[in-house]
Amino acid sequence: MGSACGRERVSLSASRSFHGFYPSDPWRSVWAYAGFESVSDASVVGEDEFDEGYGVVLRAGASTYSRGMSSTRMASLGAGGSPGWGDGDGWFSISFTGTLRLPCVPLEPRTRLFAGRAWGDVPTQYGYRPGGGLDVDGTLGWLLPPDGWASTRERYFVEDGPSLPGYGDSGRHGRIGIGLGETLQIPAVPLFLFADAGLVEDSAEDLSFSAVFSDAGIGLDWAFLKAWFPAWVSDPRPGDDCWKMRWRFAFSLWGLVSLLR
Repeated sequence: MGSACGRERVSLSASRSFHGFYPSDPWRSVWAYAGFESVSDASVVGEDEFDEGYGVVLRAGASTYSRGMSSTRMASLGAGGSPGWGDGDGWFSISFTGTLRLPCVPLEPRTRLFAGRAWGDVPTQYGYRPGGGLDVDGTLGWLLPPDGWASTRERYFVEDGPSLPGYGDSGRHGRIGIGLGETLQIPAVPLFLFADAGLVEDSAEDLSFSAVFSDAGIGLDWAFLKAWFPAWVSDPRPGDDCWKMRWRFAFSLWGLVSLLR
């Protein structure tokens, strides 16, 4: 149960994990979520990102994770929907996320692929946005402000959906989201290079190579803090520059625990 800054939620979730006897065996998990959610004041959380209303939201998914000497692999498949949001009709969505990291290769390349599709009368907050997700799990999600430089709408980065860090406040939304990202670790320092490309459109007819947007820059990954500094974006906001040092950040509480040991 939660209530903060114009958003309310009462939910129930369950998950189950499966793993083998050896550490190298794959880990698998399944989960399900059912909740009653509402946005009572979109002027607080952002009218360009949220639609006011209420409804039952259902989600379910499955994922697999495996780590070996030569590679680390993760894949997840999720589905969600609602019989209706406010006075609107119902909606349904399905998405896939896959990552592959190769620690045995120079610069330890990590590739991430996302593809998602939604149908129906989808509220803005349940569609796809290029700059990552709007929800942060756990206590941190309730501590972050709904607006301003530290919010998920601007500077805080949640790797969900197409996840291009250079487009945190782009204002783009759609029923189709596609993202492909690559990172390269710089040896001996906690820095990495990244580049991403993606599409966010409302219909399959709108998908084209001319609509692809992208970003590139340098990042910091140190203990509990991770930061992205996109130096270039292909499609900036009107009046903005392609070449400009932008920034996003995120925290890892697990990293903080390891730092304090």
